Amino acid sequence: MNRPLYVTLFLFIIFSISGCATLNKNECATANWELIGLGDGHNGYKVNRLDNHREACAEHNVVPDAVAYNKGRNRGLLKYCRVSNGYEEGISGHTYEGVCPAKNEPAFLDAYRFGRKLYTLKQDITALESKLAQAQENQRRLETDAQHNRFVIVNKRNTAATRARLAEQLRQFDQAIGEIKFTIQQLRDSIRVRTDEFRKLKAYNPYR
Repeated sequence: MNRPLYVTLFLFIIFSISGCATLNKNECATANWELIGLGDGHNGYKVNRLDNHREACAEHNVVPDAVAYNKGRNRGLLKYCRVSNGYEEGISGHTYEGVCPAKNEPAFLDAYRFGRKLYTLKQDITALESKLAQAQENQRRLETDAQHNRFVIVNKRNTAATRARLAEQLRQFDQAIGEIKFTIQQLRDSIRVRTDEFRKLKAYNPYR
């Protein structure tokens, strides 16, 4: 591939990933449909991606060359459907659209699912760590409130009714703190289990 085509393909892939409108007026007018198909195939788009281009270019009275597009897309899929890319797509959390040819798909899917498993475990760990941090913050807040109540309760200048009310509130604080401590331990156990699973799976990784 010569340098101008390489640069054009690179820019097309970047714009495709970014989620911008498929093609503008100038791009429709100067489109290299085989190159566009190559980029779409390389990104794992379904064949109906051409319909999006057709709709975008219809406003500018340009009709895509479907033959050239599909020729390029099929070439792009050869790269997209490599085993190594299946793993990268999975571990990046990307969705597989079922675009790989039957002869390539089994090996691609094995790699994709392995990478996706690592991705899911990592997401689970991150979510659990966030919940743990929030639970610990709630525990600190409740313990601060409970400590304040203890000081007020022993202050003889407060009425018996006030001290009784605060004592009941303190009991509720202590109960809530106990429940949060239990939750924190559960979260730590879950994080440990998933972290161990993640490390073992990553150590076994046959795609690195």
